Amino acid sequence: MLVEVVCFSICWGYNDKSKLNSNYGSSQMKQTSNKLSALEVKNAKPGEKPFKLSDGGGMYLLINPNGSKYWRLKYRHSGKEKSMALGVYPDVGLSGARAARDEARALIAHGADPMQLRREQKRRRREEASNTFKAAAMEWYNSQKAGWSDRYGRQALTSLEKYIFPKIGGRPINNIAVVEVLAVIRRTQKQDAQKAAGLLQLINQIFLYACDR
Repeated sequence: MLVEVVCFSICWGYNDKSKLNSNYGSSQMKQTSNKLSALEVKNAKPGEKPFKLSDGGGMYLLINPNGSKYWRLKYRHSGKEKSMALGVYPDVGLSGARAARDEARALIAHGADPMQLRREQKRRRREEASNTFKAAAMEWYNSQKAGWSDRYGRQALTSLEKYIFPKIGGRPINNIAVVEVLAVIRRTQKQDAQKAAGLLQLINQIFLYACDR
């Protein structure tokens, strides 16, 4: 069993160790001059036209005639001026907006475009949400069932629906850790070792299928 677990863990093991050094660009952040107070933000009244209250470091509060207040960050990347949303007041307060600004400025100091990174993160989250273990398993099942007997097909689907999908079916398949699979197998192994072996074989085949598609 462990050999098979290692097989899919090598294929799907994922551990993103790339972390941003939060101290990088700290000198740029220290140059930020905070101008607003929480009371000023709270008491700011709308006018006939939208207007801005600057907090320094490119961050400002945009106040619309309808009273809505939006945090924005103005910055330059690759020679172009851009504007990035930092949140909506009061859901995001002054301190929260400043923290988001400082994170964005640290990314800019690295040469990255924070708005582009945000779009990429959203895209990855959408992909992960649609690429669950259950989705991959059903795709695998439908691609294989024509070569199975009706009895074996029913058994395979029942095993997936009863033992596997409730535990890891909704998880993004490329984020599932070996320990999660082992927990499913060991829970069944206590009652039926043969059934546990069959489940492990199913899971392993699904991971291998997902790797190749």
